[in-house]
Amino acid sequence: MSTISVGKVRTIWLGTWSASTAYTPLDAVTYLGSSYVALLASTNVIPSTSTSSTWQLAAEKGVDGTNGTSPTFSISGTVLTITT
Repeated sequence: MSTISVGKVRTIWLGTWSASTAYTPLDAVTYLGSSYVALLASTNVIPSTSTSSTWQLAAEKGVDGTNGTSPTFSISGTVLTITT
């Protein structure tokens, strides 16, 4: 029986993008709050929509909140109260 190598068949999450890391297709990273998947092998190619031949945007960073407040949670019996 022969063996056939199909390589990667799913993305490999590598965390925050680094200029010194050698990426291969299907490696996934975050950069400036957005997530990208490598389409081509590369090193020191910054993920962005302008390098679309090397990186594919997977999830774009949303807008940061501006009010600076966090909700508070309280439970009384079976009632959950959220105050913003």
